[in-house]
Amino acid sequence: MARLDAGTHHADRTALDALIEAIANEFPELGIEQHPMGIVSQCFLGAPYEVHICDLGGGIVEHFETFRSMPPLYERGRALALHQSYAFVEIYPDTLRAVSIDGSVSVIER
Repeated sequence: MARLDAGTHHADRTALDALIEAIANEFPELGIEQHPMGIVSQCFLGAPYEVHICDLGGGIVEHFETFRSMPPLYERGRALALHQSYAFVEIYPDTLRAVSIDGSVSVIER
């Protein structure tokens, strides 16, 4: 997830595809319907950007400014993604899974 702000995914589709594949490889035992809908994490591009999402279904990465709302399910994970205890937040239809830097996961039910 730390590679998202490196910028290569914007101009290099191969880099984005490699990132999406790396994320998918983290969930080999799950069926496609059990994968996260997307991931929210803090954006380190600087102001005005705050967070970004990676949509695993379409492979789209989008940065969100402090003043711009995210889609509702993703917006639920925004505050967690900004919290220094978490590296990123996996977004599922019924839960959020906040992943710490050490890999531990906190599950937040809807």
